[in-house]
Amino acid sequence: MKKSIIYEWLYNLTFHHNGGNQKQSVAFAKNYIDNKIALDYVKTQYNNLNLKHIFEQDVIKSIQAQNAIKITRDKKMTNYKSTFCCETIYNGNKKKCDHCKQNLKF
Repeated sequence: MKKSIIYEWLYNLTFHHNGGNQKQSVAFAKNYIDNKIALDYVKTQYNNLNLKHIFEQDVIKSIQAQNAIKITRDKKMTNYKSTFCCETIYNGNKKKCDHCKQNLKF
């Protein structure tokens, strides 16, 4: 069996269910083609119709789970300066020292 047939099958499977993201589809297909153990595994899946269907369903579920992840971004820091007092360095917007209660110096 040719690698190109397996590549096209994997590419089309991920491209169709990943919202048309070409870069991710190419990377997914290449990862299976470049690794000999993964290629042998996918060949056995492709040749057996029951295993092929199970593999396709697993890939679709994995893609849906990856797309469902929500990303939360950190807020930007407003003060990048380091302050010091009592041999302790503070980063951020702190104004008073925790130990001696004096104003911090820049």
